Amino acid sequence: MKRICMSVFFASALLLGAAETMTVSRDGDNIEIRTDFPGGYTLYQTGWAQGPNRQFNFKRVMLNKGKSPLLTVKYSGDDACPWNLNSTYIGANHGDSINSGLIFDQPHGLTEKDCGSKWTDPKGKNFYITKIENPKVVWMLSDNISKNKDIWQFFRPNPKLPLRNADGRELKGFKVQFRQLYSPVRILSRKYLADGKPMQEKADLKCGVFTIEEEYDIIATDAILKHVIANAGRQVAFNEPGLDRFLNQKIVYRFYPDSSCIVTHHVKFHRDVRLGYMGFIQAIMMNKGKYGKYLYYIPKIKPVKHDNQEWDFANLVDFTRPIKGSMYVKAADFENPASMPERFVQYLKDGKGLPDIGFVCGYSLLEGCTTPEEHGKNAAIALFLYKSHKTYPHALDGGKLRYIKAGQTFYCMAYRQYFDPNQGYYLNRQGKYLVMYADFHEPVSGKTIALPEKLRGIKPELVEKSGTVSFGLSGDSLKFDSTGKNGYCVLKFEKPE
Repeated sequence: MKRICMSVFFASALLLGAAETMTVSRDGDNIEIRTDFPGGYTLYQTGWAQGPNRQFNFKRVMLNKGKSPLLTVKYSGDDACPWNLNSTYIGANHGDSINSGLIFDQPHGLTEKDCGSKWTDPKGKNFYITKIENPKVVWMLSDNISKNKDIWQFFRPNPKLPLRNADGRELKGFKVQFRQLYSPVRILSRKYLADGKPMQEKADLKCGVFTIEEEYDIIATDAILKHVIANAGRQVAFNEPGLDRFLNQKIVYRFYPDSSCIVTHHVKFHRDVRLGYMGFIQAIMMNKGKYGKYLYYIPKIKPVKHDNQEWDFANLVDFTRPIKGSMYVKAADFENPASMPERFVQYLKDGKGLPDIGFVCGYSLLEGCTTPEEHGKNAAIALFLYKSHKTYPHALDGGKLRYIKAGQTFYCMAYRQYFDPNQGYYLNRQGKYLVMYADFHEPVSGKTIALPEKLRGIKPELVEKSGTVSFGLSGDSLKFDSTGKNGYCVLKFEKPE
């Protein structure tokens, strides 16, 4: 992809009156953004739509300076969010994992003509071939045994029991593994817009806002099974037009020159589901690489105990320490049980000759299902951290919403952003507001933050803060005091028309 330049609008650059346009490079569904970063570095951000379900996904973030090699500070390709419902992950990079792969030591002899055929075990349980993966692997789904017309339920073959077809053929001596049922996602549209105007498939241009609009359906697994059986004798796609969807989702990614991406989701359910959870955002850990410290910060929580260890995230945890399984942050871990933590911050610091860099993923406190009034009604858990150190926040979960009914809708506003942690704050756009997040990791007295020109003359409104922090407006500057080991303050500024 052709390398192009994007002008900076980091929190630190706000003070310098940096330009508010960026240059975006598009090559089909591959996107690259390049941003100046403090210390003469350049920050690269890339995204694509090449996963198994072809949804847009964040990919790689890199730093470099001059002719030095690119240094990867974050790499995933798996930061798009699936749903966890009906006992499976589905959507984003996932298909229903109840689909089974039968693994044979010798060729099984089945062909595409066997797709949709029924195979029965000695106990009378039926299974249907959904796909011939290769000469030694075949996919199968069982009968749908759910008594609920909407919420599907399947089971796996028993590898100890042979499977027989009506024509007398028998399958035995196989192992059973899960095989995700790809692709249940039916992409309806994807638009790339620069300042609201369509962007050509191969283009480099400057804009103030770069938008990706994506709409898709997720197909119900029982509808896929019916489709496979109805089309016996041929391999079918699992997301064809007309197949019964259980939800429709519209995601809008808005990238701004301050290295933020505001992500909004509108979802409508067309069938009942049993909810596990939905995050709407998730993020792999940053790459420590040549940095001396990789720190993790979560405001509004007490020290969390997990596997006989204590993790004091509010006071910056060294997150290179290994963890076992999944660490859950629940209401008992909140400083205030009624105030759910909604943002999760990673820092790379003390790199030899490298700039410190921060990354945050969070939920809006102003709009959607994660406002303080709604978040606690929709989720019982703030997040879980997996043993890979990947961040999985909860916007909705079965602890508060066990079932979602057909016809229900949800709206969520989330954000992702890279920033200079030494500035002490970051700023991003949320609807009609610019929202400032200031964090203090040690006591401060009279800390002054000069307001960028675009905020001068606008009175800040308090969104929330810790009890240890006080602030005031003095001319064109904010002054903060923080008396505790840690503190935070979130302010909003209504943008002028």
